[in-house]
Amino acid sequence: MDGDDRPCCWICLDSGPHAESGSPLRRDCSCRGLSGYAHIDCLSRYAQRKSSIAGTADLAAFGRPWDVCPNCSQSYRNEVAMDLSSAFIAYVDEGEHKKNGMARLAARRLRLVAFGTYLMSTSRSGTPSKYLDDAKKAALAVIAIIDEMRAGEGTRLSQSVQILETDAYSVLGMAHLQQGTGDGAAEAVTYFTKCRDMCERIGHRLG
Repeated sequence: MDGDDRPCCWICLDSGPHAESGSPLRRDCSCRGLSGYAHIDCLSRYAQRKSSIAGTADLAAFGRPWDVCPNCSQSYRNEVAMDLSSAFIAYVDEGEHKKNGMARLAARRLRLVAFGTYLMSTSRSGTPSKYLDDAKKAALAVIAIIDEMRAGEGTRLSQSVQILETDAYSVLGMAHLQQGTGDGAAEAVTYFTKCRDMCERIGHRLG
């Protein structure tokens, strides 16, 4: 702390905006009191270091620093989750893992989950159109990578990847439904039906 009751970034220990980007302190996990605040820039650099150490042999460990607050052990939410998932994608796509299909999929899965959770939490109050568009893009990105994997010679998709594909169609359905238009509702039915049919085919029960 800086000797007062103001929160500070638990990584750089600064209580003001980030020194380089000017980004403010943020927190959206389950931390309480003055704990858990950080700059997105600091969180991203922290996650990069942790992912570099973990490597891609264990994709859960590789992606965990971008998903879970190490202080409260709960997932980040809302815009913090969205921004970190975007940084995770950039880290994978611009670095040594850019040709690793599963690493690329892991990063996009996190973004899909961030938007899916956000859409469910705002279904009653209404989701800003910007986030609806971003949610659609996140879902389509997951589907595109899975289609690439499916087209690969001799590639057999694991059930976990197929379940992720159903999640992507579910998010597409939610995003179109929350547009609040007749066309959006019709598109939503198409995607929800696709999700249901795929779940039945692979024996996955919708939760």
